[in-house]
Amino acid sequence: SQQRQQQQQQQQPPVTVPEAAEAAGAPSTVRVTAATAERILAREAAQAQALADSVATTLPTHALGARCEVAPGGRRGTVRFVGHPGGVPRPLVAVELDEPLGADI
Repeated sequence: SQQRQQQQQQQQPPVTVPEAAEAAGAPSTVRVTAATAERILAREAAQAQALADSVATTLPTHALGARCEVAPGGRRGTVRFVGHPGGVPRPLVAVELDEPLGADI
């Protein structure tokens, strides 16, 4: 029994409960073990990677930061996003216009 406890203590680096809560993004009033904090951080990293993989994409004709002209109207701007938000089958290209125009100004 004592050997098992010693092995468990050696496997996990000593982390106090407030440090683990802070690392997991939890308030200091929430008790979080180091193992739970690691699982939370791993889950959040996996979710962020899955979101990045499913949403962002690249198109050879529309590189991020590239200058472009929007048709119709001949408005010019900079490509800020290329991807498939919300599972849209065709990629969406978001352009920041040089001169504000429309409802999003």
